[in-house]
Amino acid sequence: MFDTVKFGNAIKNLCKMNNITAYRLAQELNVSEDYLYKIQNGKNIPSIALFVFIINYFGMTSNDYSSFNIVSDINNILYGTAISLSNEEYKFLYNTILDYIYSKKGTN
Repeated sequence: MFDTVKFGNAIKNLCKMNNITAYRLAQELNVSEDYLYKIQNGKNIPSIALFVFIINYFGMTSNDYSSFNIVSDINNILYGTAISLSNEEYKFLYNTILDYIYSKKGTN
C-alpha cells in the first residue's frame, strides 16, 4: 500500500538534502506549488508518472525509494530512543556503535 504521508515526508527530506525549495521542485515537475504541498503533506496521491518523475528527479529508482523509507524509519526510531536516554546511556550507545563500525572496517 502506498503511504502518502511517508512519500510526502520523503520528498520534504530530499528537498532539504538537496537544497531545493518546494517552489523550484513544483516548477521542475510542472505542477502547481499548492498541488506539491498537498502531496508533501499526504493529502494528494501523485500519479504513477509523477511518482516516477519525482524519484528520477532526485536520481533515485523505486528500489532506492524503498530503501530511503526504511532508513528514514530507522532514523526516526533511533532519534526517538536517543532523546529519552540519560547521558550515561547515550555515551554507552555511542561507544557501542563506534566499536561496531570500527570492527567492521577492520574486516573489510
